[in-house]
Amino acid sequence: MGYFCQEEDLVYCRDVAGLLVKLGASHYDPRDWRLFIDSCKRSLKCVLLHNGNQFASIPLAHSTTLEEKYEAVKYVLDKIQYEQHQWIICVDLKMVNFLLGQQSGFTKYPCFICMWDSRERVAGARAVSTWGEKHHKRTSC
Repeated sequence: MGYFCQEEDLVYCRDVAGLLVKLGASHYDPRDWRLFIDSCKRSLKCVLLHNGNQFASIPLAHSTTLEEKYEAVKYVLDKIQYEQHQWIICVDLKMVNFLLGQQSGFTKYPCFICMWDSRERVAGARAVSTWGEKHHKRTSC
């Protein structure tokens, strides 16, 4: 039985524990590994990183056609059985937004606390905000 399979435009590992033992690990403990997820406009990839750096990076999933959005990341996590392994996830801030289900690209309001328009640039100005309101106007400090 192979360790990798392909469904639609995704190649992924379907037997992580078996693959790691085949690559030389004496046993598999998910707590010894962390999952690195990265995406760009051209690819989405997941790689396992060993906490003690005793093993090389292990590619778990790769696609060159999945779009940068929450549904694609969720699809990949389902395929590599993340719920079974519960690895610690390492990502950049853009991927944090995807995992939280926020919009892709430039996130105008990335935090419920920071609800002012972060694209607006006024020298020396800060937002005066009232809790729970969006699109605050900036006033000088």
